Amino acid sequence: MSNCNINSNYAKEHGGGMFIQTSEVNLSNCIISNNIVEEGKGGGLHYYNVFDSGLIASCFITENAAIWGGGISMHSVTILSIANSTITQNHGTWGGGIRCEGASPIIFNSIIWSNDPANIRVDAGQPEIMFSDIGGGFEGEGNIDADPLFIPGPGGEYYLSHRATGQSNDSPCIDSGNDFSWEVCFAVWDGELCMDSLTTRTDSIRDLNGADIGGHYIMVDTPTPTPVPTFTPAPTATPRTPFTGVRLDLYDSSLQAGDLFNLRSESRGNPSDLNADLCIVLDVYGDYWFWPSWTPSFDKQRISLAPYEATVTLILSFLWPEGEFGSAENLRFWGAILRPNTLDVIGEIDSVVFGYY
Repeated sequence: MSNCNINSNYAKEHGGGMFIQTSEVNLSNCIISNNIVEEGKGGGLHYYNVFDSGLIASCFITENAAIWGGGISMHSVTILSIANSTITQNHGTWGGGIRCEGASPIIFNSIIWSNDPANIRVDAGQPEIMFSDIGGGFEGEGNIDADPLFIPGPGGEYYLSHRATGQSNDSPCIDSGNDFSWEVCFAVWDGELCMDSLTTRTDSIRDLNGADIGGHYIMVDTPTPTPVPTFTPAPTATPRTPFTGVRLDLYDSSLQAGDLFNLRSESRGNPSDLNADLCIVLDVYGDYWFWPSWTPSFDKQRISLAPYEATVTLILSFLWPEGEFGSAENLRFWGAILRPNTLDVIGEIDSVVFGYY
């Protein structure tokens, strides 16, 4: 399966995006996002009793949710390779990014970052991870633990920051793979997929030299514009001024057992703001809990901003559990973006209110 977009699906038990059982499946250039499992495993992908070789190459597995393994869950899996892929912003009560249960995948040249609550959870098995960027670190040759500096571009939200493209910093994932880009190749349905035919840059220049870590995008042609005569049209309406700052989006504000709790932020700076510290605070009647650690100590997370575009960040995604919790009203989330390493607020501050019953 190549060039597929598997998103916004729901499963009650296992495999929100795909359930793969005793089968060899090769995925390349696929986006698997916003899939939800209510009670079971594998928000994006669930592998069960897979003993044949399988491949995930240059895929983006993002913003999926499940109880076990928000991005990928593997149960009794002996041969599976994950290469040059990005697994981020997934949520699972046990294992946000990847959960291994009797599984020993081979992972290389990949980014597993900013999954909640853990990037990789190993209950049984021995994954082999190399030349990858793992939040919190993971033992293995060439592995790093550094903010990949994602930035939105023409094909999606997870390009890498490049100074050559006009961003202020180079991502640590540039040229950090296990081989040259033209040597990192995979057999796919229509021939061979090599990293030097894809890009991690917002200007769609192909990956050269050492292979970049993480998912790669198909290059988008940007033809040179042809000059045309200009004129000033008559005004028809007052244009809407884009916001600067933070806006919070809460899927449901009145929660009962089984309801989806999904909180996202949209952040937009001024054209000169290329990075910001995103600060999200849960206000429980005057007691404050700071994301992403959810402790009373002040905390924040660095995000990349793009001129004139909103950066979307998944803050929380889970199913409200059953239990005797009583009820509460007027609980509130606050959101702001700050200039890096300061307390200077950029633009608007937003808040959303919710309760449970």
